Amino acid sequence: MKKKKILYWSDSALALTGFGQVSLRLLKSWFLTGKYDIVHLCSGSPENDPNFSKFPWKCIGTIPNNPNIIQRMNQDPNYGRACSYGLEMIESIVLDFKPDVILAIQDPWGSSDIGRQKEFWNKTHCIAWETLDSTPIYQSVVDNMKSLHNYYCWSSFAERELHRLGHTHVKTMFPPVDTNNFRPLNKKQELKQKFNILDKKFILNYTFRSQLRKQSWGIIEGLSVLQKENPEIAKNVWLHFHTSLEEGWNHKKFCEQYNVDYNHLLWTWICQNCKNIEIKCDNGDKNCKSCGSKDSQKTPNVGFGLTPKELNEVYNVADCECVVANSGATEIPAVESLASGLPLATINYSYGEDFCKQPFVFTIEATKSVEFGTQFIKMMPVAQSIADFIKKLYNSSQEELDKISKDGREWVVNNFSTEVVSKKWQDIIDNLPEVTWNFKYDTELKPINSPVQDHPDDIQFIKNAYKSILNMEVKDDDSGLLHWIEFLKQPKDKSQLKNELVNTFRNAGNQHNQKVKPNSFEDLLDKNGKKQFLIVCPESAGDCLYVSATFKSFRESYPEKDWNLYLATKPEFMELFDGNHYLTKVLPYQPFMDSEIGCLGQGTNPRVFDGYCFITAQSQKFLNYLGNHNINLQLTQK
Repeated sequence: MKKKKILYWSDSALALTGFGQVSLRLLKSWFLTGKYDIVHLCSGSPENDPNFSKFPWKCIGTIPNNPNIIQRMNQDPNYGRACSYGLEMIESIVLDFKPDVILAIQDPWGSSDIGRQKEFWNKTHCIAWETLDSTPIYQSVVDNMKSLHNYYCWSSFAERELHRLGHTHVKTMFPPVDTNNFRPLNKKQELKQKFNILDKKFILNYTFRSQLRKQSWGIIEGLSVLQKENPEIAKNVWLHFHTSLEEGWNHKKFCEQYNVDYNHLLWTWICQNCKNIEIKCDNGDKNCKSCGSKDSQKTPNVGFGLTPKELNEVYNVADCECVVANSGATEIPAVESLASGLPLATINYSYGEDFCKQPFVFTIEATKSVEFGTQFIKMMPVAQSIADFIKKLYNSSQEELDKISKDGREWVVNNFSTEVVSKKWQDIIDNLPEVTWNFKYDTELKPINSPVQDHPDDIQFIKNAYKSILNMEVKDDDSGLLHWIEFLKQPKDKSQLKNELVNTFRNAGNQHNQKVKPNSFEDLLDKNGKKQFLIVCPESAGDCLYVSATFKSFRESYPEKDWNLYLATKPEFMELFDGNHYLTKVLPYQPFMDSEIGCLGQGTNPRVFDGYCFITAQSQKFLNYLGNHNINLQLTQK
């Protein structure tokens, strides 16, 4: 039987992120079936990361091994983020691999947001499995749902909300958790002795990344309430935060604010040399008692942490888990702690709805807030409810705790275990119709310099831009057209908005042309045996006019008998140089022209020009005009 080809598009299985751990569990499970030919496109990883050799399936990183692209990523954060998700790699990989299934697993602004704008999208089976964490649902997902034919979310609240909006094809798929490693160990005292915390009677754990969404301060406030209501219990309660002290919330300040002893907060410390683990207060002592290394301990972060077996011991040393995220898709620590046998308390909102409907999960009361700018609904934990949860568990019998542990783990095994989730995905993939791969990439060069006819009707103007620049006809329900209609409704100068739209279209067409015919601008260069000199001035109109005053001096330094002199600018400014007799030709600006090294050649990069000057930018950070030959620019008239 022919193996189905799966392009799995998400974080590397080496990444200590939720997506990374999902990648590891699913890909390992699928590979062992022998049914699939797998390529893993690893978001945020270098194209040829040597660590990929650790996996039996093929891995490719999303960050190209191209110095020009890397330089642009460093200069433009938005472009850098898009490249990290796969902007520059996805098309070539799809066209080379010809997958039967593309599974894009990311946040809604990640993989599928890039993929659905590519020509291959929905030419094969494209599945988006995304983390929606709040209501209202992320607007980009709602706007583009027509192109997201196979859409899965991580929690049932998002499925319910999208169904309410009419998108009834949406389904929920929980993420997999390793229930073989995360399990009850039934040796709490032994673990407390191992971590040197035998004197800690009751430990409340919270495993989280210290970020805005994770409201760990609410647990500190809950302990403060408990201190006032029942100081005898409170003095025996310790909070263990498995997170990084180097980022996020200032927990020491919260303890001062709520009058809680900071030494009642425990942290996980890992030796960077021997990897020994300690659970202790933040008292300034970072020396490792195991190997004797000085100042070698640090708290875990997304790049430095514990193995699943070690993290399971951290869960098992505690008496309960309290997850206080104000929203979320699925909070993995909530699942892992239940699998480890811990009682769980969490907020009954977004991800929490699936948990709080279970009789063995405790609900933390919360108050509603609305996030400024996004309008997303968030939930803030009520401290009294956290104090009540601690009191209830503290006074529960062992029989009650054992039943909670048993029921919680059973629910996780039946709904979140790798075996269950992997089998569900296999059933979906195996039942997809066979794909006949007859799709060919659009190899037509776009007429990016064509003028766009203005029109008082926004819709007609947008259609004119599509036709003139991208040579595309769009229907009235096209998602791109609908996006630009909303764009032109902004309370700004309409001519400015139209210019921004046209420039975006020209840039998109330019990127397409470079993929179809990389460095096709070389065909525009004169092949007359002369050397080639490039002056770069991408924008603006004012800069272009000022720069034109230097052309005479450039010509004196680079005589016409020996040199061709080119000026590169964005298409909308090219006409400003019409008829300039000092220039050999005006070229459309390309992003690679930002790099002198890229233009003059280095390593495997070809030498395109013999001289270069980015005349409007020069600094220690932005190198420019290093390869000059005959400097004699006169910037004032003789």
